[in-house]
Amino acid sequence: MIYNTLPGTTSAAGVKAGFLKDIISGVVSVPDITADFAFELLSHMKGGPSINVLLDLALGKDKSIALSAAEVLKTQVFLYEADTSRLKAAHEAGNDIATDILKSYAEAEFFTKLLISMSRLMWSPILPQRVIFQLTCSHLAIKRIHDQTGNCMVSA
Repeated sequence: MIYNTLPGTTSAAGVKAGFLKDIISGVVSVPDITADFAFELLSHMKGGPSINVLLDLALGKDKSIALSAAEVLKTQVFLYEADTSRLKAAHEAGNDIATDILKSYAEAEFFTKLLISMSRLMWSPILPQRVIFQLTCSHLAIKRIHDQTGNCMVSA
């Protein structure tokens, strides 16, 4: 459950997102999964049920949880119109966190905060035209860039 991403809108993704919400909300306690780690796991689920959970938490009554959920939401790109409508309605109702999230999207922070410093890239001299990059992101920081064989080419 921890390391299986379960992206999208599958029923398993819904169960996982709901369980992580319960951990964050304090309904369930799991020794190996802190609230911060649960947020990290939600951030890697790539939309669907995880966005619903993050919106529930960001628009909820617990300010600390809402702020953490908002920070994760600002990194997500797979929002549906229904999701942005929820944010718009909360913004219009005076919810400052919803306003902050909408401003973040308007400024494309989900992209601009992922910029790579070109001075940190080290290119492989072996067939660079065949290199396929896969970015592995964690908390808005790029950790590694891999070539097509999975060998680490760059460490941040």
